Amino acid sequence: RDISRRAHQTGHNHNGNMKKDAEIRTEHKSEGLITNANNNAWGDTTKQKSGVDAHVYTGKVYDYFFHQLNLNSFDNNGSTMLSVVEVEVKYGEPCPANAYWGQGKVNICVGSQDIKSYSGSLDFVAHEWAHGVTSWASDRGRGETLTPHYESGALNEAFSDWMAAAV
Repeated sequence: RDISRRAHQTGHNHNGNMKKDAEIRTEHKSEGLITNANNNAWGDTTKQKSGVDAHVYTGKVYDYFFHQLNLNSFDNNGSTMLSVVEVEVKYGEPCPANAYWGQGKVNICVGSQDIKSYSGSLDFVAHEWAHGVTSWASDRGRGETLTPHYESGALNEAFSDWMAAAV
């Protein structure tokens, strides 16, 4: 849990403007909030490694959105940015090497034999958060989103790629 980007939290010089109850939060799919008993040797397990990467990179994405684009979180409302790591199933199918935006959070699947976790890539994490921006910006409570098909799907993916490269 990182609350350092809340409004009026100046101790870490992030100068964020998240809501008073918002945070950057990273959870393990089946175990919830990732914790460490001694808090000094993060990375002892696969879930900690992928969790730390996703957490740090989500903070960097928030900072980029806020300081470069004047966008307060993915929805410009200062909302919590939740990442879930080690996701094993995506829409009923195995998810060994992928990630996706869904249900208001970034879901990062388990790694593969070649890639242990996509959470270790800043542009990958930023790409998924950009899907959150697209979802928020194209819907705005109207129930309309850029569907993952044809031209609108291509625009959705392209926007996320551009944002990832920029971050």
